[in-house]
Amino acid sequence: MINYEGIFFLEEELEKLFSNEGTFLGNRNDLPHITFSYKPDGKHLIEDVIGKDVTCYLTSYGCNGENSAFLATFPEEFEEIYYNSDDKGNRINPHITVSLADNAKAANSRNLTFVKLREPIPIKGKFGYWVKDNGKEYALFEKILPKKKQS
Repeated sequence: MINYEGIFFLEEELEKLFSNEGTFLGNRNDLPHITFSYKPDGKHLIEDVIGKDVTCYLTSYGCNGENSAFLATFPEEFEEIYYNSDDKGNRINPHITVSLADNAKAANSRNLTFVKLREPIPIKGKFGYWVKDNGKEYALFEKILPKKKQS
């Protein structure tokens, strides 16, 4: 089952996150990412861009002792597929949780107060899925839905 879809930042780019993080809170995020759609319901699949490389920019940083995260931007061409919203349907600013305190929830990073960085920091990522399947969790960077048959 797809748990969420988004842009994932891979090993070679993680140092940009970690070296610019103001306060490490003890627990690194498993795979830093920008969620585009949480628990997609079939209406919000980003299938057409899965596996595509993309450059994003870290623009602001926030930390409250529980969550440490960056606000980020991505190319405007992907705005129409960004569906991440809160329980009330309000759009959540794109962010990347970097570290957490014990028992903190990554979802709470959206509530941080962010301070603008002196200049945006480019970071390369790849569109993919976070999959939970038979007790395993992993990132997947290839399309998993069957191709539509041509009529």
